[in-house]
Amino acid sequence: MGYQTGVVEALKDHGLTVGYVPGWETRGSSSFNPKGHVIHHDAGSHWSTPPGILISGRSDLPGPLCNFALGRDGKVWMVAAGRANHAGTGSWRGLVGNSSVWGTEANNAGTGEEWPDVQIDAYARLCAATCDYSGFTAEYVCRHAEWAPTRKIDPAGPWEDGHDWSLDASHFRALVAQGGADMPLNDADLFTIGVIVKKALADVGLATLSEKEQRRARKTRERLARIEAELAED
Repeated sequence: MGYQTGVVEALKDHGLTVGYVPGWETRGSSSFNPKGHVIHHDAGSHWSTPPGILISGRSDLPGPLCNFALGRDGKVWMVAAGRANHAGTGSWRGLVGNSSVWGTEANNAGTGEEWPDVQIDAYARLCAATCDYSGFTAEYVCRHAEWAPTRKIDPAGPWEDGHDWSLDASHFRALVAQGGADMPLNDADLFTIGVIVKKALADVGLATLSEKEQRRARKTRERLARIEAELAED
């Protein structure tokens, strides 16, 4: 229970770029023990920094309205480390109430606007980071439409790669389970590879890596194995 400020390190560990809304560390209620993650779209126009409604709320619903805000460029913004008012009435795999779930509002109008690959990849990495940090599996990540199927549709719309939220929620959970979509290796991945090679050449082995380095190493090696398998098939 309490403010989950440590999640920032998990986000960075998953290769995400993180921004901070001032006051995020103590925004929301400290009665917060997330064991799942509900994902949304914000039904808003394009923004470069999170709009005030996500932070302060509406006349009928006080803020914060999310823990994270996700831009179309894949940048994750920390809005609140405490409980946010986002999921409402509903449930998923035995979880009920905002105290039990992280909430992310991703920037998309929800009217058929295409979701960029970079945003989908960041969404999967973000959810994977919360899974690792809070100790739950990808099966506890759900669309708002799955949490409250009679009143919500989000996130909705086609992906740039041809998938669609309404048809491919299970596919998204698979991306979360593997730590993100198979996007090109980012600088953090390349750095990890460099660390592994350097230490291997020095004959000191993986055991000398920190726990964080070992975790990134395992994820990176799994991604490389998938890429090699795909190249072999081609």
